[in-house]
Amino acid sequence: MGATAAPVRGAPAPAYPATSGGYRAPDTGRYAAAGPPPASWSSGATAEPTIDGHANQAVHHQIRQAVVHRVQYANALHASHYWDLRRTSPVGPHALVFLYASLDPRFADPRRPYYEIRAASRLFRDGSEVQDLPALLAELCEIAEGYLAGGGVFDPVAQMTQAGEPMPAEARYVGVSVSTLLSSGSGGPELPGVGGMGIPGRNLVVMSDDNLLVVERPARAHEQVEVNSTCPHFSGGGVEVRSWLPLTPEQQVDPAWRALQHLNRLVLAGQERKAATVASTGGRRRH
Repeated sequence: MGATAAPVRGAPAPAYPATSGGYRAPDTGRYAAAGPPPASWSSGATAEPTIDGHANQAVHHQIRQAVVHRVQYANALHASHYWDLRRTSPVGPHALVFLYASLDPRFADPRRPYYEIRAASRLFRDGSEVQDLPALLAELCEIAEGYLAGGGVFDPVAQMTQAGEPMPAEARYVGVSVSTLLSSGSGGPELPGVGGMGIPGRNLVVMSDDNLLVVERPARAHEQVEVNSTCPHFSGGGVEVRSWLPLTPEQQVDPAWRALQHLNRLVLAGQERKAATVASTGGRRRH
């Protein structure tokens, strides 16, 4: 039984749906059977080819591409709710999204597996206490540490989110993101006459392999998102994001990174503990 989401700064806002995005990966050999790639991979390492001759680097890039599309959609939904609820139950400018990858069983060819990115999310009711993103993330980290204290398990889908897609048993955590709505001035995101989709947004993403992504969503839907990342662009096929650049010096010093990276490590620790708990009970999940 999933635990009730812990109280954080601002009461939970109404949930918004989280539909999946997906991508078709190149031949992945061992990866197809083992799930998403190990968290220890880094962009600076030499990728080991799979048995089919494709580098694991290509698989990691495909996951990052799918994550970009997924958080872009999550940010757009965040903006839509910000607009729709502004007079009744205003939501805050920041939202939390946990990201998972799973193999889509409808695509059975093991040489061309298709992975879905599934998301679990949380909005916050607006208020002065949820405006400061580093402080909000720090509080979320404290809550996660509380779940892990004394040998406990931290599962963000059950304990820190309010909406999400069904997670297959084989789904693997691949990253955490914070969605932020942007403004051209003070006083919160601007509300143009074109509705919520006219509000631009940004997602900070920490991948489980420690790479960082900044996804900038323009107010005009026809424009491509811009991605800045600690990992280089690698063309691996599928739906490509054309604008992929290194993190700028200004992006690198964003104070939110430290807390978001810590939250990522806490999720990974929770995943390891959860797996150990399942193994110790012979594969039976303890409720």
